[in-house]
Amino acid sequence: MHRIALALIITITLMSCGKHLSKLASVGDCITNNPDFNPVEIPRNENYKLVVHEQATLSLFQNGDELVPEIDSGNMLVFEYQFQRPVKPGMTDAGYMEHILFETDARSENFVLNEADLQTAKAMYGNLCFCVDAGYHPVTGGCIKGWKSGDNEWHIEMNVQASGKNREFSKMLSEEFLIAD
Repeated sequence: MHRIALALIITITLMSCGKHLSKLASVGDCITNNPDFNPVEIPRNENYKLVVHEQATLSLFQNGDELVPEIDSGNMLVFEYQFQRPVKPGMTDAGYMEHILFETDARSENFVLNEADLQTAKAMYGNLCFCVDAGYHPVTGGCIKGWKSGDNEWHIEMNVQASGKNREFSKMLSEEFLIAD
């Protein structure tokens, strides 16, 4: 009788641990089953750049009190999202660019970067303009998922946040990134 009771307790404990572990596996994924994940479709035009740099690394260097990213040769994959608003002729200081960069292991074919992984991935959000909080800011919240979706492309889903001194930045997208030539 005691063996049956002990076996039942062990089975119940293992079953409840399994449920708990499956919950933990999805904690860092802020996209799947998230009703608030509503990415805006990115038009395919010259104002947008969605590329993957192979055999690259994302270097961060200090420029005064600002941390600035640079894509260098290396053994990682560097993902780059860029939006550049067209400048109206004759307007001074009217340019604006949004730039998001991060790196992952070149050997993987899929990944999920959660809040703990974003710093390791050197994820940076650039708000590049003549405006408040201009410059690059570390991505500190959210997550990024990616998987190789073809020979020359990766599907990236992003739900990230970064903080400037005076404002918060965020980006949600679900797009194909092409491997750079």
